[in-house]
Parts: sequence; structure tokens; C-alpha cells
Amino acid sequence: ATVLMFMSNVLPTEPILRSIASPALRQPFAFDSRDFSTAVPSNLVQREIILRLGHDLEGVQGPPGTGKSTTIFHIIHSRLPMGATALVTCVQNKAIDSIAEKLACNIADTPFFVV
Repeated sequence: ATVLMFMSNVLPTEPILRSIASPALRQPFAFDSRDFSTAVPSNLVQREIILRLGHDLEGVQGPPGTGKSTTIFHIIHSRLPMGATALVTCVQNKAIDSIAEKLACNIADTPFFVV
């Protein structure tokens, strides 16, 4: 696991690091409302979570096998505005590979990079 530590009285200057260090500083974000992909099935709970997104920094967490990769795919596919950028990090490469595979098969016109 990666741990980011900040001095309690000093916040980073980069907006994303400020949001991580202090969740109260997260900014509202205007997500799109495109239809969910039927090529990658999602369940009602995943769709409800995705529709409740509202900030520029969101986290998806849960035990193995609960559909986090599918949820992240649907966030990118159905809610991320066209032309917007998303940074996805995972503890295990297997999760990133799963998300990248779903994106590659279902979003031909959206560039993405796996580093």
C-alpha cells in the first residue's frame, strides 16, 4: 500500500494532492450522464454508486471480487465527460489490467495509457 504523509499544518500545492490530504477541499465535478455500457454488465448497486459521484476525486474500494474494476470502467465510459482525464490507481496490476482490457474492448475512440 502507498501511504502519503503531509505535515498537518502544510497542504501540498497541487490540487489533486490537496484533495487527498484534505477531503473537505474536494471540488464538485460535473459528470456526464451517458447510458451504461451493456457490453460490460453492471448491477444495480454499481449503477447507484456511479450515479452518486459528485467530486473531482472519488475512490472505489471493497474486498476482492466485488466489482471495483467494472465500476471504474463504467465511471470512465458513462460518466467522465468527453475530453476529460482520469487517473486510475490500484494496489495490484491485475486490477489495472482488468480495467484496461474493458476499456480497450469497448471504447475505441478514447485514448488511455497503462504505465
